[in-house]
Amino acid sequence: MENLNHKSVESHQLPRRSRYYQALIDTDYMDEGDSYRNLPDSHVMFICTFDPFGLGLSQYTFCEKCEEDHELKLNDGTVKIFYNCSYDGEDIPDNLREFYDYVENGNAGNELTKRIDEAVVKSRKNSVWRSQYMKERIVLQDARDEGKTEESFDRIRNMLSRGKTVEEIVDFCGYPVELVKKVEESMLAATN
Repeated sequence: MENLNHKSVESHQLPRRSRYYQALIDTDYMDEGDSYRNLPDSHVMFICTFDPFGLGLSQYTFCEKCEEDHELKLNDGTVKIFYNCSYDGEDIPDNLREFYDYVENGNAGNELTKRIDEAVVKSRKNSVWRSQYMKERIVLQDARDEGKTEESFDRIRNMLSRGKTVEEIVDFCGYPVELVKKVEESMLAATN
């Protein structure tokens, strides 16, 4: 489920995220020595409250095709679908229109959306699931922060190795003096 939340469409990085999610699905099904034939067909679906590609379509479905011959399909069993719940055209099936209305307005008008709504209510009440979800978010945020810190260390190391002073790096990049000095000290310790 994707909301803009005052971000640009590009900031959501949906194409790359769909690739990442596809890889996670495949990794879950493979153990060392398994045959690739055991990979099941899979669909990655994004339910968007905005038009993710700006072409005004109700949904965008992607399958692997050959660039040179569009009739040739890779048949790798993967499909990526992006639903545009903000679509207001008349040319979509009723069940999809009901689903979009549920996402946009919370109206559970048919059997499918009523079942989805029941599952949402049940999952919101599930304290174990909510706790696991929050822990996973914290782990992901920590990993992001660690990646940003390591990236900062790499940049500082690069600038120091090119002869920039601590003061120049702090002034130009805005890194804290303590951080730059810490990287400089670790570099000096490594050379001694």
